[in-house]
Amino acid sequence: MLNISFILSKDEHCRSHTWLALGEFAYILNLYEVEYELHMNELYEKKHGKKRTRKLWWGRWGKLKTIEEKLFFIMYFLKTYQTYATLWWPFELPRSKAYNWVGLLLPPLENALKKTNLVDVKNRLIQNLSKGYRQRVGIAQALVSDPELLILD
Repeated sequence: MLNISFILSKDEHCRSHTWLALGEFAYILNLYEVEYELHMNELYEKKHGKKRTRKLWWGRWGKLKTIEEKLFFIMYFLKTYQTYATLWWPFELPRSKAYNWVGLLLPPLENALKKTNLVDVKNRLIQNLSKGYRQRVGIAQALVSDPELLILD
């Protein structure tokens, strides 16, 4: 199995597995966590017809335990374009579970990118964006948690 904590400890390892520098991974992780929770709550409401009452992270643990592992998994899948049949080895998942994880984890990532209006530059590093786009990234980061009040200077 891949040692995700080791990969996420070095910038060059993170880039080689996800296309993202560590800072970019951390930034997207904040957006992704919010979108993942919204997505999981929507799925729960559709399935059960009511709002979720217990915390999202309670219950049975799967192979991808943390939000970092979930984001790493979907970014790794997108970078390497693995087939579900070969995705089992790095994450020790059966093919059916890999298919389910991709289907579950991809929509929150797409929503996080759409909310920021940065879909057209999603394959570019933040450091390679213009100052205006970097400001948009910062504003998007502030808006993604849907604050009641936002003060811009």
